[in-house]
Amino acid sequence: MTFVAGTGVSEFGDQMITAVIGLIVYGAAGGITAVSLMWILKALTRLGAAPFAGVVADRYGRRRVLVSSSIALAACSAGMALVVHSVSALLALVALLQLVNSFYGPASSGLMPTLLAKRDLQKGNAYFRSVMNFARLAGPAAGGVTLELFGAQPVVLLNAASYLILAAALARLQLAPRPPSDAPPRWITALKDGLRFVRNTRVLALLVGLAVIDSMVWRAVEIVLVPVAHGDPAIGAAGLGSAFTALALGSLAGSVAAGRLGGLLERPWLMFACYGLLTVPLGLLAAHISLLTLLVAMGLAGVLLDLFGVTAMTLIQQRTPDGMLGRVFGLEGAAIALGAIPVALAAIPLVHDLSFNAVFLVCAAAVAVTGAVAAVKMT
Repeated sequence: MTFVAGTGVSEFGDQMITAVIGLIVYGAAGGITAVSLMWILKALTRLGAAPFAGVVADRYGRRRVLVSSSIALAACSAGMALVVHSVSALLALVALLQLVNSFYGPASSGLMPTLLAKRDLQKGNAYFRSVMNFARLAGPAAGGVTLELFGAQPVVLLNAASYLILAAALARLQLAPRPPSDAPPRWITALKDGLRFVRNTRVLALLVGLAVIDSMVWRAVEIVLVPVAHGDPAIGAAGLGSAFTALALGSLAGSVAAGRLGGLLERPWLMFACYGLLTVPLGLLAAHISLLTLLVAMGLAGVLLDLFGVTAMTLIQQRTPDGMLGRVFGLEGAAIALGAIPVALAAIPLVHDLSFNAVFLVCAAAVAVTGAVAAVKMT
């Protein structure tokens, strides 16, 4: 419970900054070019670090990696308060935050199987995600309102404080010692072992491949929503924050439902078909962009994303040996970064050469095709 509570507080702070970081960079005289560069730097950093970060998570104690990462995240976030008006310094710290997060992610995702029996993982992941989604309900809107009323510095300082609370909670976490093992393989050998395991396990290979497409779709949505919010007074920073809150509310409903739909684990094709239904909210945005459709679309997307996400995480945890979990989640993180890079590179033509509706329509088509192909391959 201490771990879950600490992570919930950290998630609140993290969502505050996630919802508005694009606006902070955009408003620091960076424009859409700087926002695009921010996503490129984050993606390149994660792509380079995530696979080896997974090796670190498997080789060293997960609690040690998590505590060290949380303290480093707090320091990076606090440093952003000193440079909120400098685009170059902001981008450097955003990249550094992503580097540290690349080590935190695989260790965190691989922790649940050490705390729960395999048969309880779906419910445990659903409960964990539900707590995270409670934090996400308030975090984005709080970030948007704080940014509008007080500026960027309080947002990043609150985020730094949340990481320190997480570090304190993780330091108290008691884990059973790992059984003794032979000398660990060399770094490259360990990474190759992880790649081979994913390639030879069909559902894992499909999930990692889908992560590339999914990242492309939602990075495009996030990038486009920044100028949409900036250019429409009816949306603005508060409206954009509220949209992420709607996403979290839908995610909360999706995570609760996932805990009751354990049958998805026995029918992975149905999980992929559920992912394909994300065509609906993206289609709504393609048809008409307003504050109302944005809130409805993001809420529905949250339901579907967590139905898929909780089940996908449980499948990875159940079908991956404990000593390989960090590498599998690290490779998934690298796949997410790989998908983000071409979209970030194309951000300027996305915004200037295509209508916002056309971007959402292309994203809807990509989701529909990906979900259908993966579902067919698992039947």
